[in-house]
Amino acid sequence: MAVTTVIFRKHDAGQIISSGNGTPDNNYLGSNGDKYTDESTGVEYLYANSKWNALVGGGVSKTKIQLLPSDANLTGSIYEPLFVGIQGTYINWDELRFDDTTSQSAKYTIPLASTTGYAGGQITCKIEWKTTAITGGVVWKISMLSRTTGDQIDTAYYSGATHSGTTTVTGSTELINTTTISFTPNAAELTAAKDCFIQLTRLTTDAGDTMVGDAKVITININED
Repeated sequence: MAVTTVIFRKHDAGQIISSGNGTPDNNYLGSNGDKYTDESTGVEYLYANSKWNALVGGGVSKTKIQLLPSDANLTGSIYEPLFVGIQGTYINWDELRFDDTTSQSAKYTIPLASTTGYAGGQITCKIEWKTTAITGGVVWKISMLSRTTGDQIDTAYYSGATHSGTTTVTGSTELINTTTISFTPNAAELTAAKDCFIQLTRLTTDAGDTMVGDAKVITININED
């Protein structure tokens, strides 16, 4: 059978490479997040986990995850935020109330089905929260841990880097504030097709955390950039 030479074009640099086996040759090593298009078929390939992977449907499916208060793994510890369901005048919602004196953390589990499309690049975490306070700042920290078959599940979160962000309240009571934290996770924090455990902490001991009162988290949105 004749071997067809297929041309691939790199999206971000316009670099053209060729492979004689009908798929991107793994001898052409890329960096996690690199994408190539087979110009003869339109199929896109993503470089992740040290190999090229065909993207079903020809589109790039980046990781997008939303974590709600009800998704948190809470046990009732004083070192966890208080879960509260709110009945409003027009809508109902849930919130996690983080104390202003005791450092509290909310822990979440992201199953491997939700990390499969992760390409190894930068992610952006947007924490939406509100408060009755009109002055001061809140410091948030994101911690992550990647686990898979053969790993111990009850393991300390990766501590090789600190991912935190500080936001000063809007100046009006109960308006939504957004804290944005962007970083490229270490493989020990997030890897494609592995379970990921996430911890959100209010760093009340940080000098930048000056707001008096509860910080009420509504949602966390995690997107691959």
